[in-house]
Order: sequence, then C-alpha cells, then structure tokens
Amino acid sequence: GLRENPFVLRIAPHLFTGYHDQVRAALKHISDHHKIALVTGATGAGKTSMLKWLESELKTSRIYVSKPPVTPTEFISLFTDIYRPSFFERLFRRTPTLYTLPEYMKRKTKDSHFVLLVDEVHEASKDVLEWLRVLTDQMTMSLIIAGLPKIEDQLRELETLNQRITTRIVLNALSKDEMREMIRMRIEDVGGRGVEPFSKEALDRI
Repeated sequence: GLRENPFVLRIAPHLFTGYHDQVRAALKHISDHHKIALVTGATGAGKTSMLKWLESELKTSRIYVSKPPVTPTEFISLFTDIYRPSFFERLFRRTPTLYTLPEYMKRKTKDSHFVLLVDEVHEASKDVLEWLRVLTDQMTMSLIIAGLPKIEDQLRELETLNQRITTRIVLNALSKDEMREMIRMRIEDVGGRGVEPFSKEALDRI
C-alpha cells in the first residue's frame, strides 16, 4: 500500500533526522556568527540532507550551492542571480566584479548576517577555495562547506583557509534509535505505518 519506494536515493530535508549534536554545532556556529564550518562524511552519510535542512530552517539570508563554482569569477553570477542588480546599477554598469562583490553583497543584505552553504566542496579547485576564504573575510557571513573526508588533505595545502575553520563536524553513522526513526519517517512519508514491514530482527541487522 505504499505510494512509492521509501528508500530511493533522494534529498528530502523534511525527512532529515539524527545527528543531533552535529546539528546543534552547525546552528551554534551560525548563531555565534563564526566564519567557516566544515562538514565531512562518507557518501550517503547525510551531508546534503543536513545542508538542505539548514537552508529550510534558517531565517537569515542564505544561499545553498549544490556544487562549488568551477572558477572564482562564477561567484559573481552565483550571488547576482539571487541578489539582482538594480535598474540603475545595470544602467551605469555597476554590476559587481570579483573584487567588488563583498561590498555589493554588503549593500544588498544591508550588511546583515548572511549564510552560504556549499556542498561537494571536495570538487573545488584551490583558487575557488581561496576565494571562499576571501569572501568570508570581507563579508558579514558564515560559511558552511561540506564534502568527502578527502577534503581535509586539500585543506592542509591551504593553511590560511584551514586556520579559519572554527567548527569541524563529522557525520559518521546514525545510532540505532536514529536509524529506526529514519526508517519510520520514510515509510510514513509514502503512506505506510510505523516501521512495518520490518521485524525487530531486520532492524537489528540493518
């Protein structure tokens, strides 16, 4: 009687559960206006779900980026697609450059606290990672980047950026209770009831 398979790979922020300590750490990082947080975990650990959940819960200005830009100049369109230049800015060709982008964003957000969530950061080039640091240094913002554990090796080669990371969050595995809750939420989301048809023995095995 289920409408669909509850366990297909899809990002559903409303079904995100578990990792309570890690979520608290991310929310505290943002509320304290710290600069850079790093979230790491293996494929399927829940990094994207966590970032999308944060995006849906935050009340402050925020942007979620599913993949980092290929080049630093792509940061411009990343911000201007959402915070569009005004008619007069376009008329007088005052659209931002890479170097004026921090001031542009300060004007657009009225220098209020801003959150940038960047996923799959292990795919970013060194130049892009360095520009992420520059932006956080010059803007009133918190940056949360997420990627596979190998990003730590890349960051060791970027000492200045690495030193800016004040919060490190690792998604290892859900606890047994969290796993059961995830299964229940996914089954009920497609019309099922509880953890049926899983037996206790099946849950223990999972």
